[in-house]
Amino acid sequence: AQAGQRFGPRPDLALLHAQLCLRLHDLPCVQAALGRIGPLVQSKEARLLAADLARERGELATAQAAWEALLARSRDWDVLARVAWLAARTGHDAQADALYAEAQDGLSAFELPEYAFLARERGLLALMRGRHEDAAAHYARAERALPGDWRTADLQAEWLGAEGRFDEAIAAYQALLARAPRPEIAQALGDLYRRSGQPERAAPWHAQALAGYLASVERGEVQYLHHLAGYYADVDEDGEAALPFAARDLQLRPNFLAADQYAWALYRAGRYDEAKAASEPVLAAGAADAPLLVHAALIRLATGDAQQGRALLARAAAVNPRYEAFHAHR
Repeated sequence: AQAGQRFGPRPDLALLHAQLCLRLHDLPCVQAALGRIGPLVQSKEARLLAADLARERGELATAQAAWEALLARSRDWDVLARVAWLAARTGHDAQADALYAEAQDGLSAFELPEYAFLARERGLLALMRGRHEDAAAHYARAERALPGDWRTADLQAEWLGAEGRFDEAIAAYQALLARAPRPEIAQALGDLYRRSGQPERAAPWHAQALAGYLASVERGEVQYLHHLAGYYADVDEDGEAALPFAARDLQLRPNFLAADQYAWALYRAGRYDEAKAASEPVLAAGAADAPLLVHAALIRLATGDAQQGRALLARAAAVNPRYEAFHAHR
C-alpha cells in the first residue's frame, strides 16, 4: 500500500509498480497495481503483466492464450520468450528452442541485454536436459553480448559444478559473491562445498544464505519464501521448518513450482500421503523438470506406490540423463 502511494495515481507509474511487484513475487500487489492503470489496460505491457500474473497463479492455459493473442499481432521477443519458457517447462524442447532462436533473430544489434537474457534461457534449457556442451555455448554467447553480468556468471558457475569441476566452480561462486552478495548464491556455494565432500566449509555459506533469506522475510518481502522452504527441506532436511514458508509461497503463487516445494516439505516432514496429494498439480501441469519428477517419484515410493515411483524416476532420467549432477536451487 505504501509503495502504491509513492507511485501515485498515474497509470504509467502504476504499470511500473506492477512490474516491480511481479519481480518481487508479490502477486496481490501486482493485481492491485493493475487495477490502477486505467487507459493502459489494453497496452501490450499491461496484457503481458496480466498473463504473467496468470502464469504465477498456475493458470497456464490463460497465460498461454494471452501470449498467443499477442503473438498474433506481433511476434515480439519478450512474448516469444514467455511462450518458449512454458514450452521448455512442459517438455516441448524443440518448440522452445525454436522460439528462443526466433526471438534472438528479431533483435537489433543494440538489444544486447535482451540477447544475453535469451542466451541464458537457452543455456538453462540445455543444462536441464543434460546437454552441457550446448549450455556452455549459450552462456558464452550471453557473456560476449553483455560482459560481466552476474546472472551469466551465476549460471556458468553452476555449469562448472554440473561438470564436476568443483574447485573451479567454488572459485567462480566466491568471485561472484564478492560483487553480488545474494543469499541464493551463498547457498549455491554451500551446496557445492557439501557436494564436493567439504561440509565444514559449506556451513558458513549456508548460514549466510539462511540469514539473508530470513532478513528478507522479516522485512515483509516474499521473493525468498521459495528459497527458504527449499533451504530447510534440502540443507537442513527439516520438513517442519520448511512447511510454513512453503505453504505461504503456495498460497501466494499457486503454481506447479510452489506446489512441488510444498509437497517436498511434507515429504521431509514424513507426511507422505499428504505429500503425494500435494504433488499432483506438478504432474497435472506436465512438468518436465528432472528435480521435480524425482521429488514426485520419491514421494510415491514412500507411500508404497513403487510402480509409479519407478516410472517417474525413469521419466526424470529421460528428461535429463545427467539429472544427478550438481544444480543450484531456483
